[in-house]
Amino acid sequence: MCEEKTMLPSIQPPKKYKKEVIREYHPNGKPKSEKTYLNGKLHGTTRFYNRDGKIWALQRSKNGIKESMEFWNSKSKTRTSFNSDKEGAS
Repeated sequence: MCEEKTMLPSIQPPKKYKKEVIREYHPNGKPKSEKTYLNGKLHGTTRFYNRDGKIWALQRSKNGIKESMEFWNSKSKTRTSFNSDKEGAS
């Protein structure tokens, strides 16, 4: 008699993501930028600060691709936005 063996599909463990936040500072100790990386690629919201420690720009990225950028002018209290069209994003 022949013995029949059943092969079970191999089960892969869930993929682990490595998240890292990098902070840079101005010489006066105030924050300069805060960038989030996921698996070595810029991912999420990056914050840029002026020398006084106030946010002057936000950049949103996904898997290393810049999706949008916002700038603030504290003197005129205006905000300018940029959104990539994703097809031409680099």
